[in-house]
Amino acid sequence: MKQKGWIEELEHMKPDCINEINFLNATHLINQLPDATFALDINGKIIAWNNALEGLTGYTAKDMMGKGNYEHSLPFWKVRRPMSIDLVLVPNDKLEKSYTDLNREGNCLIVKAEVPGIRINGKTAYLWKKASPLYDGKGIITGAIMSIRDITYLYEKDMFYRTLLNNLQIGVYIVQDGKIVFANHHIPRYSGYSMEELNCTDILSFVHPEDRQMARGNAIAMLKGNLTIPYEFRIVDKSGNITWLMESVSSIQYNGKRAVIGNTMEITEMKEAQNKLEQLEKLEASILTSVPHALFGVENREIFFANESMETVFGWTVEELIGQKTRILFRTDQEHKDYGELLYSELEKKECYIFEWEHPFVRKDGKEIVCRMSVARIGEKLTERKRIVATFEDITEIKLAEEALRELQQRLAVIIEFLPDAMFAIDLEGKLIAWNRAAEELTGVRAKDILGKGAYEYALPFWKVRRPMAINLVLEPNKEFEKTYSVFNREGNLLIVEAKVPGIRIKGRKAYLWCKASPLYDSKGNIAGAIEVIRDTTDRKLAEEFLKKREKELETQSHELAELNTALKVLLKRREEDKSELEERLLANVRELVLPYIEELKRKRLDDRNMSYVKILESNLRNIISPFSHKLSYKYMNLTNREVRVADLIKDGKSSKEIADFLNITESAVNIYRYRMRKKLGLKKKDNLKAYLLSLA
Repeated sequence: MKQKGWIEELEHMKPDCINEINFLNATHLINQLPDATFALDINGKIIAWNNALEGLTGYTAKDMMGKGNYEHSLPFWKVRRPMSIDLVLVPNDKLEKSYTDLNREGNCLIVKAEVPGIRINGKTAYLWKKASPLYDGKGIITGAIMSIRDITYLYEKDMFYRTLLNNLQIGVYIVQDGKIVFANHHIPRYSGYSMEELNCTDILSFVHPEDRQMARGNAIAMLKGNLTIPYEFRIVDKSGNITWLMESVSSIQYNGKRAVIGNTMEITEMKEAQNKLEQLEKLEASILTSVPHALFGVENREIFFANESMETVFGWTVEELIGQKTRILFRTDQEHKDYGELLYSELEKKECYIFEWEHPFVRKDGKEIVCRMSVARIGEKLTERKRIVATFEDITEIKLAEEALRELQQRLAVIIEFLPDAMFAIDLEGKLIAWNRAAEELTGVRAKDILGKGAYEYALPFWKVRRPMAINLVLEPNKEFEKTYSVFNREGNLLIVEAKVPGIRIKGRKAYLWCKASPLYDSKGNIAGAIEVIRDTTDRKLAEEFLKKREKELETQSHELAELNTALKVLLKRREEDKSELEERLLANVRELVLPYIEELKRKRLDDRNMSYVKILESNLRNIISPFSHKLSYKYMNLTNREVRVADLIKDGKSSKEIADFLNITESAVNIYRYRMRKKLGLKKKDNLKAYLLSLA
């Protein structure tokens, strides 16, 4: 103890005391020290090399004393180089930075380092070294002394615990006096701060301001034993991001002083997962209640959950279904049994099974419905409890619509098959998918021999070569082949063409064909192929050619007829003039020679019957000489004589009763004549018959 106290006194001795020390006595004391120790003079020569150092290095004092030129470094580093004892005399920043653990305490230099020259139990030694200056009586540095301690065991033990702590899946830190004095690599990862930034930092400075008081209170409660389960809080990392931690703390002794060790685990993902789970649970509840399909959960064929849509589909309320056996949805016990066997056998093999049951289900009101089902087991496998969840979609109307569609398709197939025009269709690969009877008759190729073939096989009967036809050009335009048609028109997505084809012969001549092609679309509006309708127009083309020939002949004859036509116009004009003169002469004669006598007869006292005859005679004469009657009969040749007479009387303002008396017919008969005349004259309800007749007059 005296020796240890003496060396400490030597290291920290004041300059004015150094002269009191007998150096020989000091050398003796140094040799007795348990720590390896040596000293250098101001020139770097070895002036002390104790017994413990001889044991550590294998070099004797006899061999080392008085030597310089960094001889003292050879046992440690195997090369001549400055050591920490030299740095006390001559500081060297570059060399100091080469040490990973170097600290200055006043005028002392404390270093921990592995040295390659010293081996302990076959391993490179880890040494603790403390160097300080030596002073003379005037306080002038005269040399330096360094004590060396083998801490390989402590270092390995420390490294073991550090490795252990760094390889834990949790963060570990130690706090003394509220400051961080140790942290494993997880703590910088959580916080975003480096080890240097964390060192001696207030632990609460990283905690989220809103959680500091809570975190401090929980830590104190756990240290006092009042809290046993880990607590959660948030920290704010260097980038400002929030991280969730779960922590527990306990009291320990660290470097001889009371400290707190904290174990933390990042639970940000877990918290986010919890939040997402809560949201998913809320979403799940919303989905289950708002899903448009009927949905229920079943355990051992007993309903334990149902959504409100079950009432829409099956008529049962949720309350009525809970606790009921699924048998209430089936018509018979056998169907219920068969359904279960099918369902559970499929769910043994797969997680989910979507199918349409061959038998209808039964609503509460007894109505039968057809459903599409999606059934899934609850869990990774089907257990004895047979827990499943199932959705039901009422597809009764869809099935009826599908059946109607099938019937329509069958009718369309029959219609297409017996269309008078040849028709064929291809898919997107160019393979033939339809070839009706008219196409068979036109080409002589049977449907069974050509259906399913591609590579322009369908062009051979028409063109005698494989080539694109209108059905292909409507999907993929090709200028070269478009020119082979005498007529080629696009109208929207339709293609209308005409051509004389060498493969079809009508009456010994190449046939003229009119073709119309358009794309085929699927239910989603996507192009699925194309269709072409072909009509034989050979007779029409031949007729057109004949007409063109006749037109040329008629053009020649038209010149000859022109002169004849002029002569006829002159004769017709003369005839019209003669006709007008004759009509005027006849009109004058009747008015002057006949009508006066008719008026005279009307003034006579005749009985009703004779008076009626006189009126009829007068009416007929007036009709004969009336321009209105002539015009009406000429313009509307489908009017009867009686209808012309009635029209003349209407024009003169006679009522239906007056007309009936005048013509000796019933009033209802007059109304019938009125109706027929309006129809023949093309009058609408709003048109006035009398006004129209006056316009003709």
